[in-house]
Amino acid sequence: MRLLVDELIRLYGDKRDLLDVMLLSESDKCFYAESGNMDRVEEALSQDEDIIARINEIDCDIAEAERKIALLAGVPVNRLYRRLSNHAPVLLELRRDLRSRLAAVIAKRDELTKWFRRSLDETARAADELRRLDHLHRSLKGHPINKA
Repeated sequence: MRLLVDELIRLYGDKRDLLDVMLLSESDKCFYAESGNMDRVEEALSQDEDIIARINEIDCDIAEAERKIALLAGVPVNRLYRRLSNHAPVLLELRRDLRSRLAAVIAKRDELTKWFRRSLDETARAADELRRLDHLHRSLKGHPINKA
């Protein structure tokens, strides 16, 4: 069982490292978006797909390791960490740390999403103004004041 716990610790460490990369990527995207470099934002979003795929793979590996440990410990998976709390406190600390890092990634992504919403709202207002000006231009085109 110790080998499985060690494997779980390694998997959590790998996931932590990828979440750190994601957090940096989110910060970069916010910077690129605010500076108007949408090509770099798009590029970073594309690179995130690979990171997210790897995190998903690790999550599957974590679930499998947890299932095996729970089976060996004779407890349901949902009670595994209560059972391991005295034997492997590092696992609990890693899980808390991962939740914290994931929350930071989500907060940065929310910041980026809000920036995009503001940008879209500004674009929509500008498009509405252009439509009004176009309509005004068309309506004035045949006006007698413009024939002189």
